[in-house]
Amino acid sequence: MKTISWKQAFDIASNYQEQDKVTLIVFVDVHCEVCGEFVKDLPKIENENYQVFIVMDGHAMPFTPTSYPVGYVYIPNCSTDMPLQRIGNAPLDVLQ
Repeated sequence: MKTISWKQAFDIASNYQEQDKVTLIVFVDVHCEVCGEFVKDLPKIENENYQVFIVMDGHAMPFTPTSYPVGYVYIPNCSTDMPLQRIGNAPLDVLQ
């Protein structure tokens, strides 16, 4: 799991088809209690098929998230429109 800027997240999301892994980008807020608990469990889902990025500077974006945490999932070579979006905390088994 790596913390990145929203600009880096934009670049990763724009090029997700070039990735060989499912990508989860999660926007969190430092003042969000749910975010802290949620983020500390995210490394458990990373492996050779899944990668996780955390964005903490979402308030600096031109269009800020309206709720935290919010995650965007990008699956390469998937016929479903990306990103898949999930707002709020979710158990790890649901994320996987």
